[in-house]
This record gives sequence, C-alpha cells and structure tokens, in this order.
Amino acid sequence: MSTGFFSFDDKNKLIDVSQMAFESEDALQKLVAEYPQLLSGDEGSAAGISEWLFVAREMGIPSEEGAGDRWAVDHLFLDREGVPTLVEVKRSTDGRIRREVVGQLLDYAANASIFWPMENIRDSFVSTCNERGFNADEILSEFLSPDGDPELFWDRVKTNLQAGKLRLIFLADELPVELRRVIEFLNKQMDPTEVIGVEIKQYGGEGFQALTLRTIGRTADTNRQRADVGHRWDEETFFKSIVEHGGANNEAVARRLLDWSRHRGLRVWWGRDRLYGSFYSVLDIGDLDLVKRPPAWIGDKVVGQTVVQKQDRRVARQGEITLSSATRRMKRGTATFFRGRGRRHRRCGR
Repeated sequence: MSTGFFSFDDKNKLIDVSQMAFESEDALQKLVAEYPQLLSGDEGSAAGISEWLFVAREMGIPSEEGAGDRWAVDHLFLDREGVPTLVEVKRSTDGRIRREVVGQLLDYAANASIFWPMENIRDSFVSTCNERGFNADEILSEFLSPDGDPELFWDRVKTNLQAGKLRLIFLADELPVELRRVIEFLNKQMDPTEVIGVEIKQYGGEGFQALTLRTIGRTADTNRQRADVGHRWDEETFFKSIVEHGGANNEAVARRLLDWSRHRGLRVWWGRDRLYGSFYSVLDIGDLDLVKRPPAWIGDKVVGQTVVQKQDRRVARQGEITLSSATRRMKRGTATFFRGRGRRHRRCGR
C-alpha cells in the first residue's frame, strides 16, 4: 500500500517510498548517538547547529548512595544550558512502550538527580570521546559558543542536577496514542523537568532511504509556561534592580554580601526569574555542596535560610531576622545569599 511518499532516482524514475521498520532497537539507538540533531524532532535547530552534546550510551544510574549502578538509560545528552537530557529508545513493536517505559524513565530521572555526581557525567563524556577517537576539549569547545566557558558549562550541569531540572525524551519509530497523552500531561505538570516524545520514521525503496521526525509534548501552552521562567540575572542587572526598588542602603548591604562570598573563594551562581534577581554562593567540598542562602527581602525584614545538602540528605534552618541581624550574620559568616527587589519582594529564596 502506497504511503503517498514518492521520490525520483537518478534516471528520473518514480519510486514509491514505503515505511520501513528499524532492524533492531540497537540500530535506532546507534542512529541517535551518531546524529544527535534528530532529538530536535520536527522543530529543527538554528542554522543547523547541533543543540546536543552526546555524553554516553547506557549511562549507569545507582539507586543508593555509594552503591553500584542499578539501571542504565539508553542515552545521556546535554543541551547548551547544561540540562541533562535522558533518552529512552523503544520500537513500536515493544509491548513495554505503552506503560512500562513511563515508570522506567521516571525512575531514572528521580535517582539520577540525586545520585549522579556531575564529575561522573564529565568523565563519561571524556571516555565516550576517547572511544570514538575524538578530543573531548575540542568537541566541547566546538559545541559551546565561541566565548563559552567550559567550567561554567559544567557548573550549570551540576546546578541543573541539584535543582532537578532535566529533560526526558521518549523516542520511538511510533509512539502509541496512550503514551502521547501521558507525555503531554507530564510536560504540563513537571516543571522544571521537561518531558517530550520524538518519533523517527524510516522510509525506503530501491536504494532510497529517508527519515521523518515528529515532536510530541511541546504545545503552545507549555512553551509559553516555560518561557515565563525569566532571564538569567548578572551582577549589573541585579544591582540595578535593587537601586530602582530598594534604595542605596540595600545596594550597599548586597554588595558586602557578594564581596564576602568572593573574598572567600565561593562559587557565585546567578538565579533566573522574570522579576526577582538572586544569587547563590556555593562552597564545593567533594560531593558535599554547602549552599548558604540568607537573607531574602520581605518588607522591612529578611528571611534567612541555610541549607546543607549531601545527595538526598538535607538539613535546613529558617527564621525571620531584621536587616541589622542580617549584617551581623554576614560578619559571622552565615549570610551568603541575597535576593532583592526591596519592599516589594513577597517570597523567600529558592
């Protein structure tokens, strides 16, 4: 039966192109690893530039701290924002594609965000490049923009993992309607994690081969919702906002907090939001990340919060303090986070 898809050969002969099944799941996996741009589906990428950095196939995931790998995700990629992208590949003939694959990929995501040290991802990327005969530094430099900073990129990967900001991709030659509904539902509900589906269909006939792509899950509503997260703040825009809404005194306190962090060699990470600027100062000690977060403005008071996180163990302390108390805490070494829009701010730091 004709698919309505035709092509001409070099002798101007009309060829009826039929849909062809992939030989195996492994063949589909190899295709995606070789051509990462296929993950963009029918949305493509700007100027044909690859938006995906291939990290590894069969990337192991543990279910406990210090334990061996319990699962392996088919592919791990990173996008230009350092968002880990987990790809699970299935053929439409696999009975697990209707329900089991959903729980499978959610298991991977839940445990990867906790038990994947960024260093493991980086090492896997280097190993993959070495196995394929490529120089990892050259591949990364080519992937990033001309002025891209590799260390900053890996810091973003680490931050995204800790924040649970991932992308999950269900990839198949055909996604059943039941799975498409689940993908669309999850993508609406799982902010900041994105969930999408990609269909790759193969066509051929008389020496001709072609692929068609389709993206599922990115609707106008979800695209608008995710676009509302705002822009990445920096030092200039942050302090400009404080002066406009909080006054010179608040600017002075915020600058002392930032100087305090930099003087001690802490890693400063600028937040993302439409209205409220923020920065986090992070002390990295192996797999222990000490993130100190006070103060955040609420009217004429601030809320202080200190969070110590090691894998999935968290200890938090929170309480209201005045501006003078915040200054004293800064001198004692406990105030390393500042969020500011003066008295208009209504919520605590994330």
